Amino acid sequence: MPDLSVIVPVYNTLPELLTCLDSMVAQTAAPGSLEVITVDDGSTDGSGDTLDRYAEAHPGLFRVLHQENSGGPARPCNAGLDAARGRFVFFLGSDDYLDPEAAERMVAAADRWESDVLCVRLVGVNGRWVNQRLFLAGDRPEIEFPSELLASALSNTKLFRRDLLERHGIRYALDMRVGSDQPFVIEAMSKARRISVLADRPYYYAVKRDSAENITYSSTWRQRLQGIASIMDHVAAILPAGPDRDTILQRHLSGEVATVLRRDFAEVPADERAELMAEVNRVTAAYLTEPIRRGLRVVTRLRYDLSRDGDQDGLADLIGAEETPLALLVTDDAVFQAPWAYADRVRQERFRIEAEAMPGTFWATLGDGVARLDGSTLVVEGRIGVLPASGDRVRGWLAPAEDRTGWGARAVPRAEKWPPRSRPLEIRPDGTYSWRLDLEPIQRAVAGSAWALRVEIDTPEKTWRLPLRAQLAAAGSFTRGSQALVMRSLPDEDGRLLFELTDAKDHHG
Repeated sequence: MPDLSVIVPVYNTLPELLTCLDSMVAQTAAPGSLEVITVDDGSTDGSGDTLDRYAEAHPGLFRVLHQENSGGPARPCNAGLDAARGRFVFFLGSDDYLDPEAAERMVAAADRWESDVLCVRLVGVNGRWVNQRLFLAGDRPEIEFPSELLASALSNTKLFRRDLLERHGIRYALDMRVGSDQPFVIEAMSKARRISVLADRPYYYAVKRDSAENITYSSTWRQRLQGIASIMDHVAAILPAGPDRDTILQRHLSGEVATVLRRDFAEVPADERAELMAEVNRVTAAYLTEPIRRGLRVVTRLRYDLSRDGDQDGLADLIGAEETPLALLVTDDAVFQAPWAYADRVRQERFRIEAEAMPGTFWATLGDGVARLDGSTLVVEGRIGVLPASGDRVRGWLAPAEDRTGWGARAVPRAEKWPPRSRPLEIRPDGTYSWRLDLEPIQRAVAGSAWALRVEIDTPEKTWRLPLRAQLAAAGSFTRGSQALVMRSLPDEDGRLLFELTDAKDHHG
């Protein structure tokens, strides 16, 4: 019995298929411990013949199944599962590829931790975005399901103990053209004794392929919304109503369903908008609970309200709302946020922001700024969606770069006084701001180090800290006595702006 069966559903993915298959040939797993089951789903581009050639060239590694086209990945995945002999199974997209040590290291980790499901770190290729939240904390021998982190990682790019799938009869739903892997993964994780995360290195490389053959990129809004609704129906069949179900469905209602109401509503012909709203309303009527609603970003929540009310004009007015700062008001008792067009009504109860939505709320508040040196003063100017009445609660801060907050917002301990190197943002009625910080008093403290811009927003319950987005207008320097410091931008892996202050003698332009 092999340790691992890698199942590869294939439909018209040349030339990317070659990279996928080569990555399997390059695996370091011991001979006989790995089998690759490729399932040709009626390809017409020569992919099927390519699979046969690889099987002939590498006997004992590849097994090829051919079948008529089924219209989606569910049936070939099930066929591969039925043929699998390994203790574990892993699903690999035929336009993606694996690290050479992936098979060997995944099996070793699952055996070491006695995992039924192993989530391995995957990264995007060719501009494909892959959520990394699950992997930021590193390896985890055990992680709870349901959880917000796992709700953001429901693709089938995981290692599954085959005995788990067989004991519970877990297979892909054949009635779903899009998203059939999510109910499969949710059911497997709900039945698993232990779920683990292997994140020490990238194992799976997910390639963005804009081909018309790719279901993800070629499906219509109707097909995608039908697929999302089917996923949510399957979740409801697996998990009873309550917080656990809401944890999973929150992802779909803040993500895929919201995208249909945001992006597709803006792009479809005007005579389709009423139908789109009606289909979204069917989903939200069934699954948009009040706890989920409270956790949504304010614009998403408002769109659902307007769709429920049949207000096409109101939805049209919100097109592009995510590209501009929103109006934020912090009072002694609450935090409110609304699209800027609703700024005069921002105190309405429907615009009150609950704690669950704070991180996304504040991130949507910030616009881009421009930073420059004026003598020894750092000057940052830009737009921020904070109303002037809240200005005394918002400060900019030059923080050590190693004090990382990532791109999101996070709560920090309440301080009796603002941190050093901080000054309030001067916020104008039109939403623009100016922030000035004299660097001369802290020149010696920061020489030779890297610094990043932060914003802190003091709310009634918590203080929130997040990066202040800004671009450096031009490199500059200033002199204090015999010491000169230079400021320049150093973008890090998150795309944030960092500043490096060094002695002039160490600066080489």
